[in-house]
Amino acid sequence: MRRLVPILLLFWLVPSPAHGTAHWYGCLAEPTYRCLIDHAAAEAKQIPGRVPRAYATALVAGAQAVGGLADEARGSAEDARLLGAIVSDVADYGFLVSQIVWARAWAGDLDAANDMLGWTSDPYALALGHAALAEAQSRHGYPEFAERSMRWAMEEAENVRADRGTLLPYLAISHGYIGDAEGVHRLIAEARKVSDADGAPYGRTLAVAAGAVAEAMVGHNEDSDALLTEAEARLKDIEDETDIGVLASHLAWALAEAGDAEGARGVIGQLGQLDLASLTYQRRALIFSYAALALSRAQ
Repeated sequence: MRRLVPILLLFWLVPSPAHGTAHWYGCLAEPTYRCLIDHAAAEAKQIPGRVPRAYATALVAGAQAVGGLADEARGSAEDARLLGAIVSDVADYGFLVSQIVWARAWAGDLDAANDMLGWTSDPYALALGHAALAEAQSRHGYPEFAERSMRWAMEEAENVRADRGTLLPYLAISHGYIGDAEGVHRLIAEARKVSDADGAPYGRTLAVAAGAVAEAMVGHNEDSDALLTEAEARLKDIEDETDIGVLASHLAWALAEAGDAEGARGVIGQLGQLDLASLTYQRRALIFSYAALALSRAQ
């Protein structure tokens, strides 16, 4: 049987802030997907820089699409495209494209998303983009196309070296979306090997937390629980509040995937222990987007 919210990690990681009257704390007291995604979108719109606003808006678009807000996702994706048109770096622009592909694909615009993959040649971006397309194709009832897109994603991933530690955990989740348990196991193992070699606390924790999500997606709740327990222990080594918010959201996401909606909401509620008022608009948009993603699976 699933455990009910044993995750009390944030209470001893971060002191309760003095800014508890800020408007987001009401949402976190009784978190729902709708209030979280609305806050994410509102924070993204206030980011002063055009390029960082583009990236945050693209992330919001993806979270909107996964949560079933297709029209809102299309609007946010288009805003992100227009804002990000000035990005000149190939890898940076490619990453933005991959996020827009994710949003458009999950919103049901599969052909448009596929065409957008031609906008970049960066292998990291193409791996993420093809994987996102595979997720959406599976969701919309095209499993044979999903398998093909995932093969292409993995082929592109073979050309990625420097950033494999951040890529592989999300490819594991993509395999979870299409129900490929063998792929989930393989990618979690590789992600952990890469992140352990790197030694960065965030990457090591992300590999385990994303693994918990992916295992829950394929119905392996005991494996997911074991990874959740390990991720909780690793989280105490994370100091950056934004990283804590993103990683905790992954723990909530894993609980939601396993059917523990109460547990997922309990973990997201603990984000109210973070001093959100001291963070930038961009960082709050990031945290709220991932928290919304988690609860989109608990609706």
